[in-house]
Amino acid sequence: MSREDFNELKLTLTEAKGALKEAKSQLAESRMQLERAQSQLQEQSREIVMLKTQLTAASGSLTNAKESLRSTKSDIDELERQHIKTENNLRHQRQAWQIATVAAVLVGVSF
Repeated sequence: MSREDFNELKLTLTEAKGALKEAKSQLAESRMQLERAQSQLQEQSREIVMLKTQLTAASGSLTNAKESLRSTKSDIDELERQHIKTENNLRHQRQAWQIATVAAVLVGVSF
């Protein structure tokens, strides 16, 4: 092997070492980026679980509120039915009182 071949081989080896060192540096940087990305992913996963829990709780609250409104509507409907019955009873009582008053006047009894 000639001196020139040896020097060229030495230069190639030096370049290869430099390229290897650069590749190692890039690999280390990539690993750090991957670790940061994994950490962010874990944090996002925790946030998703927390939001899912909050959503489940909110859904339960909405279900309870919906049931409460349904119950309240049912109570209002019942009160409306009772109110109508009471109005009808009062109307009948007034009519009965009017009939009794007219009958009393006709027979000469005063109240």
